[in-house]
Amino acid sequence: MTLTRKTSTGTTPSTEHSPAASRAPVRRISLLFVVGLALVLVGGAFAAVVNTDFGRVSVTDTRFTGEGGQSLGGLLYVPDGVTADSPAPAVLAVHGYVNSRETMSPVSIELARRGYVVLELDQAGHGTSAAPAFAHGYGGPAALRHLRSLDFVDRDNVGLVGHSMGGWTVLQAAAAVPDGYRSLVLMSSAPFPAGPSTGGGAAATPKGTTTFPRNTAVVVSTVEEFSGSMWQSANPVDINGAPNMESLFGTDSPVREGTVYGDVGAGTGRVLHRPSTVHAGVTHDPAAVGHVVDWFGRTLTGAGSAGGQVWWLKELGTLVAMVGGVLSVFGVAKTLARRPERPAVPAATGRGWWVAALAATAIPAITFIPVMKYAPKLFPPGAWFSQSVSNWVLAWALLNAVITAVALVPWLVRGWVPLSGVLPGSWRAAGRAVGLGAAAVGTMLGLVLASDLLFKTDFRFWVLAFRAPTAPQLVTAFCYALPLLVFFVVFSTLLNTQLRVGGRRGYWAAALVPSVGLAVLVLVQYSRFPFGGELVFPGYQLHTIVAYQVVVLLAVAGVLCVALFRWTGSVLPGAVASALLAAWCMTAGTATQAAVGEWGPVPWAVRLVLPLLAGVVLLVVAVRSRRGVTGSDSTSGGSGSVPA
Repeated sequence: MTLTRKTSTGTTPSTEHSPAASRAPVRRISLLFVVGLALVLVGGAFAAVVNTDFGRVSVTDTRFTGEGGQSLGGLLYVPDGVTADSPAPAVLAVHGYVNSRETMSPVSIELARRGYVVLELDQAGHGTSAAPAFAHGYGGPAALRHLRSLDFVDRDNVGLVGHSMGGWTVLQAAAAVPDGYRSLVLMSSAPFPAGPSTGGGAAATPKGTTTFPRNTAVVVSTVEEFSGSMWQSANPVDINGAPNMESLFGTDSPVREGTVYGDVGAGTGRVLHRPSTVHAGVTHDPAAVGHVVDWFGRTLTGAGSAGGQVWWLKELGTLVAMVGGVLSVFGVAKTLARRPERPAVPAATGRGWWVAALAATAIPAITFIPVMKYAPKLFPPGAWFSQSVSNWVLAWALLNAVITAVALVPWLVRGWVPLSGVLPGSWRAAGRAVGLGAAAVGTMLGLVLASDLLFKTDFRFWVLAFRAPTAPQLVTAFCYALPLLVFFVVFSTLLNTQLRVGGRRGYWAAALVPSVGLAVLVLVQYSRFPFGGELVFPGYQLHTIVAYQVVVLLAVAGVLCVALFRWTGSVLPGAVASALLAAWCMTAGTATQAAVGEWGPVPWAVRLVLPLLAGVVLLVVAVRSRRGVTGSDSTSGGSGSVPA
C-alpha cells in the first residue's frame, strides 16, 4: 500500500511503511523481448507445420561418415507410409557454395509432399558437415551411397538435384555411382569444368555429354551471373546457343526451352528451362521449383501428386522467427541496460553532416570490390581464420575501420569526440558492457538452438540466415568476432557522434547510411541485365551475392548500435552485439576450408583460455553487481524512497 505525506511542496507518495522499500527495484522485461519471443514461437511452429506437411512428413537430422572419415550431415525427409516393405523414390538435394542444407527447402518440401524421400545434404565443409570444403567430391558420392543404403528407399528410383556448386556435387555422385540414379537436375549449374572466377575444386567437375549425366534437366536463370564461367557464354542471353549447351543436348542450334531432347527411356533425355530470376534466386523461384518437380515426375516412378506449392509459407515462417530473434536482442539489451544519462557528445550539422554521411555511405561501396579482388591472395584460409568468404568480409571491414578512424582523428584532436563520453570509464563498466551485448546475442542463439530442437527450423529468409551453429563453428565465430569488434567500435562511435541524429530519424539514419552505398553497388552490378547485358564488374558474381547479406547486417547493426548507446551511454554494448551477430551469420552459413581441429598450441589456448577468462570475468561482474544491489537495499530500507 502506498501512503502519502505532506511536504512543503504538497502531497507526495511515501513508501516508509511499504514492503517495497526493503526490496531492490525489479527490472521490467522489455516488451521488445516479449514480442520477439512470441514471433519466434509462432514463426518457428508455422514453418515446422509447412516443412512437415502438417505432420505427414518426418524431418530429422541425419549423420553419416563420408570418404576419408569425413563427417557429413543433412536433413532427411520421409513421408508417412514409407517403410522397408513400401519403399519410395528418393532424391538427393544439394545446396550451393556458402549456403547450407536449408537453402534447398523449397525443393525438398515440394518433393516430400508428393511422396519422395529427400536427403537434404550439407555438402563438405558447410553446415553440419565437417571441414574442409571441396573434399571428396564435395560429399556427393558418399551422400548418394548413404541414401541408397536406406531400406525404405527404392534404389531403382533415385534422382539428384543441385544448385550452383551443389550441381558439381551431384555430378560427382553421378560419376562415382553411375548406376545409382535415374535422373538429375542442375539448378544454375553446369556439367563442365568451371572457370577460375568460381573458386577452388571446380576443375574436377565431370564433363557433360549426350549420355552423361543420365536424363538431365538444366534450370538456368535468365539473369545468370555465372553464365561465363559455367557455360562459357559471357552474356546469359546467349546461354541457349553456347557450344557446351548444344553439345550436352546433341544439337547444332540453340536449345529450345521446354523441349525434351533425346530419349528419357534410354536415359538420354534433356530439357532446358530459363526462369526469370537471378542465380541465387533459382532455389526460391516457383517456376524453377515446379520444373524440378515435373522432371522427377517424368523420370522417376512411384511418387504421388500434390496441388500447388506451399514452400513459401515456410519461408514466411522462418522470416517471422528471424525478426523475432533480432527483436529479442534489442529486448534483452533494453531489459539489462542501466539507462544512465547519455553523454553529451557533439554531432555534425547541416552541410557537414551530409558530407560525413555521404562519405560513410560511399567509401564502403568503393572499397568492396577492390578488397574482394586481393583478399583471397593476401588473406587465405588458415587455422585461425578458416573461411575464405569470411576472410574477404573481415578484410573489408578492417580496412573501413582504419579509414573511418583516420577520418575521426581531427574530431578527437579538437575534443569534438570525447572518448570518455562514449567508452566505458572503468574495467567494471567495460565488463558490464561486454556482458550486456553478449547476453543479448546469446539469448537469440539460445532461441535458434531451441527452434532447431523443437521445430527443426532456423531463422532465415532466402540468402540471409542465422542457423544453429556446430561447436567448431562457434569457435570459428569467436575468432572472427574479436577483429570484427574493432570495426564495430569505430562504426558505433561514428554513428553516435559525428553522424548522430535525434529521435526516430536517428534510427533511420543509422540503418541507411552504412548500407545504402552497398545496395547501390549491387543495383549497379545488375544494371545491364534488363538490356541483355552482363555484370558491370565481371568476375565478382559471388562477391555481389555476399553483398546481399552484408547490406542487411549493416542496417541491423546500425540500429542496434544507436539503440544500445541511447540505453547505456556507451558504444561498446552495441559494438559487441553487432560483432557477435555478424560473426555468427558469416561463419555458420558459409564454407570452412580449414578444419578447426588442425589448430596448434596457440590457437588451442585461444579456444579454451579466452572463453574461460571471459566466463570468469562475467561471473565476477555478476557477483559484484549483486553485492552492489544488496548494499543499496540495506542503505535504502526505511528511507522513504526506492531507487529509480
